[in-house]
Amino acid sequence: MTTDNAQQRACMQAIVRYITPLRWCACKLAAPVSRGVHTSSFGGLRLERRPIPQPMGPDWVLCKTRLGGICGTDLSIVFLQQHPGTMMRYYLSGGVMLGHENVAEIVEAGPDVATARAGERVVVDPPL
Repeated sequence: MTTDNAQQRACMQAIVRYITPLRWCACKLAAPVSRGVHTSSFGGLRLERRPIPQPMGPDWVLCKTRLGGICGTDLSIVFLQQHPGTMMRYYLSGGVMLGHENVAEIVEAGPDVATARAGERVVVDPPL
């Protein structure tokens, strides 16, 4: 396997929303004329390759998403329907990944995990 293939296998695709104060204002002003502004690259929505995260401790599991959903919270992020302070939190954190509600398969379970095993299917609904 080449290095490029190995790097691609160690990545996942993610829909990420980037918002800055200027972009937030511009999208709010443009939305009445063009609702599509929110889902365009101008609106800060991107499909990216991101490194696969590692479990944060011995009692965590690593899951591979099989089906991901876009919920009302995700839509409110895309269409800027949340409080500006909340949106700025996403700005300061470097973007927010959408599709946090999903059906997944456990790929790896930490040594302190007693109730889950690799290969099991689970429903994941973490907080944003």
